[in-house]
Amino acid sequence: MSDSALNHVLAPHGGYRRMFSYGYARILDRATAVFCNRAWSYQNDALGKARGQLLGASRSVRANIAEGSERAGLSKDTELNLLSVARGSLAEMADDFEAFLFEHGEAVWSENDPRRAAVEAVRMERFAAESDERHAYSQYLLSMWPRFAPLFEEPASLCDAANAALVLVDKATALLTGQIAAATKETVEKGGFRERMTRARIERRDGLAQPPPEIPVPACPECGQPMRLRTAKSGPSAGKPFWGCSGYPGCKGKRPAEEGSSPPLAAATDAGRQADEMTRRRETEDDEKTRPKTTMASAASLREAPRGAFARRLVILSSRHPVVSSSFAPPLAGALHSGSSASNQRRLR
Repeated sequence: MSDSALNHVLAPHGGYRRMFSYGYARILDRATAVFCNRAWSYQNDALGKARGQLLGASRSVRANIAEGSERAGLSKDTELNLLSVARGSLAEMADDFEAFLFEHGEAVWSENDPRRAAVEAVRMERFAAESDERHAYSQYLLSMWPRFAPLFEEPASLCDAANAALVLVDKATALLTGQIAAATKETVEKGGFRERMTRARIERRDGLAQPPPEIPVPACPECGQPMRLRTAKSGPSAGKPFWGCSGYPGCKGKRPAEEGSSPPLAAATDAGRQADEMTRRRETEDDEKTRPKTTMASAASLREAPRGAFARRLVILSSRHPVVSSSFAPPLAGALHSGSSASNQRRLR
């Protein structure tokens, strides 16, 4: 598959460094590290749980945004799941900062508090780089941090720092919510990877099946759209070419096409058949890969099997498990069969 065809199948992905949600997640990650270094030491957090869980949640936000962006090309479901995890980690961080304020007898800032408005006024600039993006982004973050550092470093109080962190959490949550809504809308309108792959296969098949330019393409008798050369797959005309409307399945207009009327038309028909055969072969291979490998015992094997409930169970077991069949079933079944024959002979006597 060529690069252009691959880009046609893959959804837009990557570029997370240009997202504001990721930028605020990186700033919030560093702000959380500064806050934890000031708030907890070995004496008041001996097991490191308060510090470790808050740092882990902040890392989860930025890491899941980055991974979701990169994996969006093949799976929008994966992208949405990872973005949802990132939003959940933001909620966990908010809960930890609120708990810290409660333990220290401070309230969360009101939405009308001027201190909250002052933090909301601190904004990041949009990142743009033509080359060496990783290096350029590290310089960009270093240039943005001094805008936020006074909110979390001394002499700012720890309670003010916790409230400032809550403002950044709310901003990152709002950005992520919009990002999730946009990804959901794109999935509903354009479908996922399987739908795009199916469309690409159909377009490739139809492209191979089209006649050369010297053959005029008729218009559909029903709607007037240009028609495409197709090959009947079933019915009395199976294998024969015909003109089908390009608007199918919305329009089912048809025109007859004589396969041997001209060499170019015959060549186009052969190309269409090859494309159809290629598509059917791929679908068959996909079915073979997903088909279960287990088999049941056949009726013939049950008839030839020795009598007795245990023997029949052994035949069924051997048909399902090749290891049992190759190692144990033949000698044991033979022994059971000979034993059954001997008992029958004794009864005849």
